[in-house]
Amino acid sequence: MKYLAVDLGASSGRTIVADLTPGRIELTETHRFSNGFIDRAGSKVWPFEKIMTDVRKGIANSGKIDGIGLDTWGVDFGYIDKSGNLLADPYAYRDARSERAMPAVYERISRERLYEIAGMQEMTFNSVFQVMADMLERPALLERAAQLLFTPDLIAHALTGDSATEYTVASTSGMLDAATRTWSSEILDALGAPRHLFGQVDFPGTKQGSYNGIPVCLAPSHDT
Repeated sequence: MKYLAVDLGASSGRTIVADLTPGRIELTETHRFSNGFIDRAGSKVWPFEKIMTDVRKGIANSGKIDGIGLDTWGVDFGYIDKSGNLLADPYAYRDARSERAMPAVYERISRERLYEIAGMQEMTFNSVFQVMADMLERPALLERAAQLLFTPDLIAHALTGDSATEYTVASTSGMLDAATRTWSSEILDALGAPRHLFGQVDFPGTKQGSYNGIPVCLAPSHDT
């Protein structure tokens, strides 16, 4: 059996085939590429189509494989509309907008309570601050959005047409209840975030769909 790992970091990506035989795993790199956010009109965003071009090239270079799993960095996300179209290239975690939104979050829920629920270290780029930034600065886009998908989920959606929210990457958001492993109603309600954007949280091992007949399954998709 051969399985493909799509491993994306903030500065580079690679695809690796794992050939599983009794007592042995042989790894073969099939594509390596540079990655990075770009500056666009004063904002830092991920060039999603470029990322997908490299992901598809890595899959094409890998020959016959029996399944695909992928992982990326955490916290960043994009929005799809009801037809499954990406509404805008995802913002990068280094963009300054999330820090601007922090006071608005803490006007709605205390720093202490946020930590009690989510168990997340406070970092300016946590998704909770990015969502608030979108509520403040991109309300028209949110009105068109049907679902929020984190980077690995967004890539899997682009491959399969099916959407899922994988647990390990969702846990980087600062909006997941660490005890129940589901979205925190208290946090989302305090923010006033549109609840329909946050889909069911699924766990590693769940089959998401297929790409050219190859099963795509949820891996633990946060890379650290």
